[in-house]
Amino acid sequence: MRTYDVCFPTAAGSPAVSGPAVSRPTGMRDPFAVDGVARTEPVPLGTAASVDGLTVDETAGESEQVPLDAAALGDFLLAWQTLIYRVTREAADLADLGRMVRPIEALSQVRATWHWPGEMWLHVGDPTTLPIDPLEGKVDRTMAGIIAGLAANRRTTGITNPIADAVDNLIRALTRLAPEVIIGLPDGSAARLRTSHLSREPWRQSRTEPVRTALVTGRLEMADLHTARFRVRDREGTPYDVTEVPEPDQAARLVGTLVAVRGVLQPGTGTQHHRIEQGRIQPAEPPRAGPARPAPDPLDLTDEQWRQFLADHSSEF
Repeated sequence: MRTYDVCFPTAAGSPAVSGPAVSRPTGMRDPFAVDGVARTEPVPLGTAASVDGLTVDETAGESEQVPLDAAALGDFLLAWQTLIYRVTREAADLADLGRMVRPIEALSQVRATWHWPGEMWLHVGDPTTLPIDPLEGKVDRTMAGIIAGLAANRRTTGITNPIADAVDNLIRALTRLAPEVIIGLPDGSAARLRTSHLSREPWRQSRTEPVRTALVTGRLEMADLHTARFRVRDREGTPYDVTEVPEPDQAARLVGTLVAVRGVLQPGTGTQHHRIEQGRIQPAEPPRAGPARPAPDPLDLTDEQWRQFLADHSSEF
């Protein structure tokens, strides 16, 4: 099990960092790999120290506490879990399968603990599962390249669209979470990300993989006006998350009704829903029934005709 160290300098007791945004580590092959900032034992609260060019100031007082938004924190954790999940799948060459086999799936599980206010440890893997070498190392190297790519606003070479899509979600979550985030990697390196400088553009679908547009008709189940995220379920029961919806206030009025959603389709992997980006939600007309058949003319039979009819068909009753 490996640990990623995530610090939010706006929260009380977390490091206030000055120095280079990304340090270059020794011997890292990836051209965008994060490197160089050795992280030793955590610095106690109320002290200051310098670690390889990064100044860590731990003197924040109670009056400086800036609580994190719970919804934004939840979005960040989900985005991080999704990114680890997809990177692990790619590393195991299982990207095109539905759910991963359980031993590999366990390696992508993320558990979070607070080390102190403003610093979270994200533990990746299952402590009851034996390490699968070199899979863990491959995952961590890919993550190092992704974090360095975030800092440089450049898409790391070899990143597929499903992983880039997860990175894009992570960027959106980070920008809502804190103005600055420090991410420490299991190898001891670290990177500081100013979230207002993060660009989503490099992580959009590459030109080698065409954009897929989709039209989905189903019942609108959920609307979140805070994030402009919606969910629609088609007639087969498949859920689709709909993001970046223009005029979300008007779209939210359609919750519980049949709608038609058109936008850019991002297929989900594993347990993740399919997603429709830049989704336009419009009312869908219910299916129309065919033309009504005229009612048959009533039978106008005498009593004698009814008795004769019953006698002729008595064997059929």
